[in-house]
Amino acid sequence: MVHTVTMQVIVHLDPEVAKEIRDGIPQSPRANELMNITDRLGVKLQPVHPGSPDPGLGSTFFVEAKDALHAAETVSQLQAAGAKAYMKPPAEMP
Repeated sequence: MVHTVTMQVIVHLDPEVAKEIRDGIPQSPRANELMNITDRLGVKLQPVHPGSPDPGLGSTFFVEAKDALHAAETVSQLQAAGAKAYMKPPAEMP
């Protein structure tokens, strides 16, 4: 059995930007920039708490990176665009 290890990147966004991304209608320059970055990296921002009415919970997303190097590049580019992003440690040892 082949076990593929992916890494999660946790991303916290401003509530206004998060709403645009959750709704799938990025209108602000910041939301568009984040969507361009994730498209270029081949990842998708997914809500950690989909449907939550709480703005704090609704502002937290994750992406699945293919490996640690991809995760580090994702974090770097998202942070450069002003997002708060970090690599989530693996739940278990590889």
